[in-house]
Amino acid sequence: MQLGQIRAFLAVREAGSLRAAARRIGISQPAISKALAALERDLGAELFIRTSRGVRMTEAVAPTKPAASAHAAPPAVSNIGLSPALAKKIFGRD
Repeated sequence: MQLGQIRAFLAVREAGSLRAAARRIGISQPAISKALAALERDLGAELFIRTSRGVRMTEAVAPTKPAASAHAAPPAVSNIGLSPALAKKIFGRD
């Protein structure tokens, strides 16, 4: 996992599309797609569902069920939009 991949993830999450995210961080759309694909491969999880109208976060990023309070993600993890399970995979802690 590389900083550029995380930067691409955050840009796509905020912008809602690969094209807008690429413009936002000043790289090409194919480069942002490549970074996301590499991050998804590294994590072993699909982060976004790509559609003709943009992207939607998968449950790995934005779970549909609220987390139980005992298992809630720390605020810093919640602020970047990661589910507790994906945060554990990335950061290696509960």
